[in-house]
Amino acid sequence: MGRASGHGDHRQGPRHTKGAHAAHKVEAQAAKDRVRDAVLAREGFTTLRFDNAAVRDEPDGVMATVLAHLEALPTRPLRDHPPHEGEGE
Repeated sequence: MGRASGHGDHRQGPRHTKGAHAAHKVEAQAAKDRVRDAVLAREGFTTLRFDNAAVRDEPDGVMATVLAHLEALPTRPLRDHPPHEGEGE
């Protein structure tokens, strides 16, 4: 009977390790995301993150959030920018 208990404990170990590995991967990805977001923010970009379920199950809500962020952004004057080729004189 002690052997069966030991075998059960052994099988629990890999599952726990696998879960810990997955958690580590999530933490590592989150750290990479924070670095990427900081770099983009320095360049004037805003990062919006949505999980797959939100994009799949609630696309209207995702779009509403994106549009709300876009509408909240200030616009910049075009004065100092030359017109595109074929526009203006």
